[in-house]
Amino acid sequence: MFFKYLIPFDRSVIDSPLTPEDAAEAILIETDLVRLVGFSVSGLHAFRGDVSGSRFRIRRILDGTERNAFIPIVIGRIEPAGDGSRIHIHMRPMWFIVFVMLAWIVFIIPDVRGVVLWSVLRTPWDLLFPFGMILTAAVVIGGGFWPEASRQKQMLTAVFLTPMP
Repeated sequence: MFFKYLIPFDRSVIDSPLTPEDAAEAILIETDLVRLVGFSVSGLHAFRGDVSGSRFRIRRILDGTERNAFIPIVIGRIEPAGDGSRIHIHMRPMWFIVFVMLAWIVFIIPDVRGVVLWSVLRTPWDLLFPFGMILTAAVVIGGGFWPEASRQKQMLTAVFLTPMP
């Protein structure tokens, strides 16, 4: 589905040998809780967000040199599964980014329709602009979201597969 690349999201499942309580403790150890005032010491935590019981809502902490408006927000749920646990993960961009991209698409659609309907009266090059705008949106979002989503999935897999001391 092409819209997945314009408004990206990802769902995945991690099966962990940790009990649900240990899995919740493992993600809590790696998460700097959201505070109204104050900064965390860089390097102590991999994520920032909220962890409560078997649910969490986190995002990766970027170091001082990184900037990425498309960094995924990870929403997770831990449930028992056999001897371990199963972690359901949903990744999506911030709502502001989703809103901006939807507005971008909504404003481009009339241009695409108009260019296609009246393309016989125009040059074929006129078709490139609206489709180029949609392609640009997909490349910008995909270039910011998907590599970071992959990195966060690897980091979460490492957290949930590492035995607790």
